[in-house]
Amino acid sequence: MEIYCLEDFKTEFEKLKSKKSYKTLEQDIIDYFFGKSADQLCSGIRLNNSDSTPYIKKRLKGRGGFNQPLVFRP
Repeated sequence: MEIYCLEDFKTEFEKLKSKKSYKTLEQDIIDYFFGKSADQLCSGIRLNNSDSTPYIKKRLKGRGGFNQPLVFRP
């Protein structure tokens, strides 16, 4: 699987993971995205109506977890 992100995401990610309340963020992202099928990754609240390039809101670690919007290209 190849994962891409915007430079803005990298910048914000680095800021967040240095904070105590986000110390598990990196591992949570790895645990969430790896080892899942395309259907599992593509499920969630769609923020647009595109079937070819859905923009999906995901919540890592369930209720109280981190929100992660993503663009998914199967």
